[in-house]
Amino acid sequence: MPPSPSDGVIVHDLPPRRGRSPYAAARRRYRLAQWLSVALGLAAAGYVVWVSAAHAGLSAAVPDPRFVLQAIVLLILAGGLPWLLAELLWRRARRRNFWEWQ
Repeated sequence: MPPSPSDGVIVHDLPPRRGRSPYAAARRRYRLAQWLSVALGLAAAGYVVWVSAAHAGLSAAVPDPRFVLQAIVLLILAGGLPWLLAELLWRRARRRNFWEWQ
């Protein structure tokens, strides 16, 4: 015999969904800004490296090790600094609005 709904099982209705929380929307916007700023920073740094390599007449067969090291450091900074800045701004906004988003 299958159990009936009145066999001691309590069923609670879930609260209605009101859409996404303000926390999720804000986090999504900060993540988008983080990825866009990294992409723009890397694109700008890549363009600078490309133009400087073409202007200096560097051969693709035998690149100068100092130039390669400087290019790598520039690309790391161009990608890392915007990422860290957006992360720090997100943490600041999360601390400031924590209780409003609960």
